[in-house]
Amino acid sequence: MTGIKAALYQTYVKTAGGLMPTLGASKFVEEGVLTPDEFVLAGDLLVAKCKTWSWEAGDPSKAVAFLPKDKQFLMTRNVKCAARVATMEALAASQKTETVMVDDEEWVAPVDASAQDEGEIEDISKKDTPAAVSADDDGDDDEDDDDSDVPEMSEFVAEDNLVKSDPATMKEEDHIEKTRTYDISITYDNYFRTPKVWLFGYDEVRTKHSLRTTAASRYRAHRNTTR
Repeated sequence: MTGIKAALYQTYVKTAGGLMPTLGASKFVEEGVLTPDEFVLAGDLLVAKCKTWSWEAGDPSKAVAFLPKDKQFLMTRNVKCAARVATMEALAASQKTETVMVDDEEWVAPVDASAQDEGEIEDISKKDTPAAVSADDDGDDDEDDDDSDVPEMSEFVAEDNLVKSDPATMKEEDHIEKTRTYDISITYDNYFRTPKVWLFGYDEVRTKHSLRTTAASRYRAHRNTTR
C-alpha cells in the first residue's frame, strides 16, 4: 500500500509541476526555493568547480521549456561507494555515547572506546633489558657455523612437492575490493521549486540494484525515496 501511495503522489507532483507557472522572482532567502535561472547559475558553478559534473540535454521529448535545451539536468557518473548503509547503521548502534553539558544544555557526544581501553603503560625496568654485548665479543660466529645440516635443493625435487590445495592460499577474488558505483543526477522540480537528486546504483558488475533497500536507511526507505 505504501508503494501505491508513493506512486500516486509522484504522479500528482509531476502533473501539477507541469501545470504550475515557473517562479520569476528570487525567494531563496525567504523560502529557500530557486527560480529556473538560479538553478542554471548554480549548475554552471558546479560544473566549473567540479569537472566530474556536466550538463545533459536528455530525451528531447521530455525537455522542459523553462530550462535551456542543453541544460536540462546535471549528471556525474561512476561515483564509488565502498560502505553500505547497513554497515553504517550497525556502526552507529555499536558506538557508545555520553551526555555532556554545553552552555547549560544537554548534548549527546560519542565516547572514544580506544581511550577507555588504554591503561597505564608501565616503565620497563633496566633489570629486564638484555645484557649488553661486551666489547670483546664482536658477534662473529662464522667459525662456529656448520653448513653440513643445510639440505641440498636437489633433495626437494619430487612430484608431490607442490601443495595445490593449501587453505592459506589467497583466493583469486580476495584482493579485489567490491565497490558499488552510483550515477547521480540533479533536476529542477517545478512543483517544489527546488533541485531534486536522483541516484542510480550499480553493483560490482554494473548491474542496477534497489536503492530503497541498499542505499537508504530503514527510516528513510519508504518516506523520502522512490524506485
